[in-house]
Amino acid sequence: MLLAAALGFVLMERSMGLVPALLGSTMWVLQAGALLLFEGGNYPQEFVLRVQFAALYLFWLAHRTASNRWR
Repeated sequence: MLLAAALGFVLMERSMGLVPALLGSTMWVLQAGALLLFEGGNYPQEFVLRVQFAALYLFWLAHRTASNRWR
């Protein structure tokens, strides 16, 4: 969960700025923590969070550089 939070923060900070990244990261981490604490959580979805944020980061990076090497 810590790695997912770090990747999410970096992605949001680079795309939107520091303040939205802090607010967004804080809100989703608190919500995820509340779900884990009160509802037992969904462990497969927790483990895939870091992969989802890594995929979003790579997509953002490819979009930012606008190089289409795969074509």
